[in-house]
Amino acid sequence: MSLRVQLVLEGNLEKFSKDVQAKLAFVTRYAVETYAKKLQLALREDTRGAGLGEGVANAWRLNIYDAASGSPAAMVYSKAPMIVRAFGQDTTITAHEGHLYLAIPTENVPRLGNRRMTPVDVEARFNQDLIFIPSGHGTVLAFVNVIPAKSGHGFRAPTKGRLAQGRHTQMVLMFVMVQQVHLRKRLNWPELFADAKEGFETYLAETVADALAED
Repeated sequence: MSLRVQLVLEGNLEKFSKDVQAKLAFVTRYAVETYAKKLQLALREDTRGAGLGEGVANAWRLNIYDAASGSPAAMVYSKAPMIVRAFGQDTTITAHEGHLYLAIPTENVPRLGNRRMTPVDVEARFNQDLIFIPSGHGTVLAFVNVIPAKSGHGFRAPTKGRLAQGRHTQMVLMFVMVQQVHLRKRLNWPELFADAKEGFETYLAETVADALAED
C-alpha cells in the first residue's frame, strides 16, 4: 500500500488574462472620468472666481467617449468659447472691418432670446434711428426717444396712439459706442489645461497600480 501526498497547481492563463483586462478597463475608465471631472470643477471654480457668473462657469462641459472600451477618452470644453478665449489672456477687441465702433449694450436694451438686441434690432423694435451724442474721449452714446411701458418695465415705441393718450417720451440710453475694448486676463484655463495634460499619465499609472495592488 502506497500513500501519495501531492499538490497539483493549475493555471488558467486565458481566464487570468481576461480578469486582468476587465479590471484594467474599469480602472482606466474610472481614472479618465474622475480626472476630467476634477478639471471641469476646477475650471468652473476659476470662472466663478473671475466674476463671470454662473452661466459662463456652468458652460464648462464634460463628455466621455468609448466609456465601455479599454480606451476611454474625455473631452472638457466650454459652450461659451468666445468669452473664455477673450478672458484667457489680455485681449483688445476692436470694431469689425467697416465699422468704426463697438456697441456695448446697457441694461435698457431689450433681450432677443438669450442675448441683448443689436443696434439694428433696437432701431427696428422702436421704429427709429439711434440718436448719437458724442461724450468725449472717442466715446459716443446712443439713445432712443421712447415711452415708458405702463407696467413700469421696458419701453415702447412713440406711436401716434400712445402720444394721443398723453403719454410722454424720454431719451433712453441704449448703447455706449467705443472704438475698442481692452480685456485683462481673468481666467486661468490655459494653465489648468496644461497642468491637466502634464499630470494625467502619472495619475493614471498610480490609479492602475493601486487597483492591482489590492488583489
